[in-house]
Amino acid sequence: MKKSQQEYFKKHLEELFLRRVGNPLKAGLLITSLPLPRYVDYKLSFKNKISTAIPIGQWYDVKKESPRRVLLIGDGENQIAPDTIKLTSNPQKIKNTAYNAPSARMSHIEKSSAPLFMWERHALQIEWHGNSIEIAMGIQAKGKIHWWEACRLVLLSEHENCRIIEMGGAIPVIHNDIETLTKYPSYRHPFLHKHNWINGHIYARLHSNGVCEIFAHHINSKFFDDGLPFEDVVPVIGFRTKTKKYPAIKCNNGILPSLLNLTNGIAVDFSEISLLSSSKNPAKIFVQNDFLITQPFKGAELFGGLCPEEVNNDPWIIHANQKKWLRGLARTFRFTVSLNPNRSPKVIRYLAPPWLYGMCEEFMPEPLLPVSNDFDCALTVSEQWLKKYVVKNGFEVGAMPRHIGKKEWKGRHEPGWEGEVPYAHFLLAWRKTDSQLFYDALRDAYFLADVCVDHATKTIRMHGYPPNAVALPMARIHGIFTAFLECGDPYLRDTAQAVIEASYRLHKNSWPRLAVGRDACFIRGAVFLYRYTGEDFYRKLARNAIDDVINSQRENGSFGDQGGGTGIHQWGGYISKPWMGLMAVGGLLDYLELFPSEHSIWACIKKFADWLMKERFYADGIMGWGYQHDYNGLRMHYNARTGKSYPLPGNTHWHKDYFARLMLMCSLKFKNPSYYFAWLESFYGTVAKIKNKPQHCSDHFVAQAVQYIPWLQSKLWNATIDTNGKINIKPFLPCKNGSGTTKICTPNGWLKILNKNNKFLLENKTFPLTALQPNSRKQYA
Repeated sequence: MKKSQQEYFKKHLEELFLRRVGNPLKAGLLITSLPLPRYVDYKLSFKNKISTAIPIGQWYDVKKESPRRVLLIGDGENQIAPDTIKLTSNPQKIKNTAYNAPSARMSHIEKSSAPLFMWERHALQIEWHGNSIEIAMGIQAKGKIHWWEACRLVLLSEHENCRIIEMGGAIPVIHNDIETLTKYPSYRHPFLHKHNWINGHIYARLHSNGVCEIFAHHINSKFFDDGLPFEDVVPVIGFRTKTKKYPAIKCNNGILPSLLNLTNGIAVDFSEISLLSSSKNPAKIFVQNDFLITQPFKGAELFGGLCPEEVNNDPWIIHANQKKWLRGLARTFRFTVSLNPNRSPKVIRYLAPPWLYGMCEEFMPEPLLPVSNDFDCALTVSEQWLKKYVVKNGFEVGAMPRHIGKKEWKGRHEPGWEGEVPYAHFLLAWRKTDSQLFYDALRDAYFLADVCVDHATKTIRMHGYPPNAVALPMARIHGIFTAFLECGDPYLRDTAQAVIEASYRLHKNSWPRLAVGRDACFIRGAVFLYRYTGEDFYRKLARNAIDDVINSQRENGSFGDQGGGTGIHQWGGYISKPWMGLMAVGGLLDYLELFPSEHSIWACIKKFADWLMKERFYADGIMGWGYQHDYNGLRMHYNARTGKSYPLPGNTHWHKDYFARLMLMCSLKFKNPSYYFAWLESFYGTVAKIKNKPQHCSDHFVAQAVQYIPWLQSKLWNATIDTNGKINIKPFLPCKNGSGTTKICTPNGWLKILNKNNKFLLENKTFPLTALQPNSRKQYA
């Protein structure tokens, strides 16, 4: 199977079309993050384009270099980006010296006049064929501009058409000088082991056509203490050209322009940064001391909803006009600079066709092709929810709500901060080649990486809570790491890895403990990192934590909610919810997909699935599950808000499509379709009711539906492609694989499956009917 993927890819590479996401504009750069099968040489190119190929990730089961992706970046030649573009394994050679990658160095802004108390402030100077621009990371602190100090520039790698660099430094909130040192010469110094800066970091890819991609990060992390929040601090970024003269640039209703045309043909694409500004949180752009200074927003703002409203009588955690910068808070400015008057700074992205993501195991850890049937109703309503409720501009651009509840605050809803939602964005974008979903996915991922991660502790904030509340169940990094796969910014990779490593240690801080439930979600991240990096460290971390989950499983097969600490936090350890168990075993299922021979893990999974089967109850004409099933073994729940107790599991069903993967995996493993039938009944009885009603969705509904409905569809049909392009299918229970028209995504498009006399017809090829016979369902009634 693995060889057939490799051979088919090599054989048909030059027939492959990538499709543009976004508008047809004049392009400086063309970019795609192309999924690769195992053992394929990543040194590819856009056809007839000077290109750079950057490997990303590593196949976990291949010892030699075998990247999961190749980031292809080609010269757009200032032409209108075509709808589709082809690839080649024979990269175009450079034929003239006009294509030399820009140089980079540190240039002085200013330095200390006291040689025995030295500090220096630098800019990143990028030069190409006589044109240059200097970029400086800074903050506005108490109305004054402070630039970064103690900087270093590092050359990361050089390619034939690209130079990749990073530069870092610390931006002081309060300046120190020799007078302060003299006044406080020893331990009484007010800034000794006291946090007093925001880290500035730039990752840049400098391309031979003069176009440069810049990822600029302001990060309030820590170094000498536990980190601190700051008052009256706002990030800025400064630009300086040789002429030090700039055209008049104005913000329209507080919103930054999407394009800056500077001197000598230098242009800056600000289309992403401009989304950080809004009329309610306006940007500023001004000239000071020869720098054109951009402040994308008046101040950081963060909406919390119910929790801060109940605790602080204000649904906002921070307001823009307060100019607070929380401990651990970051924000990324993504922009592109063209030093070439003959190249637009615009970057145009392309996506591969959906079947290639399937063949390269992006939708699941098997090379199965995507399938479409009536189960798509869950995907359709999820797409509607994602597109309708995303925050479209302002400091929180890209953020998604938790749910669309009864309470609404001037168009804002309870925030979610859910790390699998941007992953759902990406999965749907790949499946549909959808530009809005793709760009919203990147923005959502950066919002999570910047704002929802506390960069001082490398943990994820509890959704909606004021600082410094963190929550182990929030440690879900799929969206953040997938954004790294798509754009190659190492900040995203490093953030995802740090969160999982810190979460494992946070888990061990309170192990053994009464219960493990949703707080096992970080295991999914560890398996995901192993799957895409091949680093065995993450596999071992996951496997060790899986043993803790197994040891916390109750005798009846259920799991607690989460059970660390005492009082109200141990209270959750006695709750039994299908939802918490589904999150507890999520990482176990991920691990089994890579290592299916782990018998102790399967035993845990079966024990939980059997508990679910026994716990089903009848309501509204179907069998299904409730939100909570017992407390401390009792079929009662105490509601502290009302002071009353209520019977469990109630008469309302609860359904999220964690069930889809768990139940089908159990049916396949234990050769018992009853698990699958139980999911099917619950799905049709609940999800069908919210068809085309996105207001009834939530972040958890969307994240699980988009991950596991396509997973289930593909597993039901097991469609693969062989070396010659033949589609092979091995259906499971085809009579129950969904009703209506079923289609499989192939290199020839979405093709219908026709059932003719118990044989399936696809492209005039027949496939034998192979299915398990369903067992009696009465035992689970």
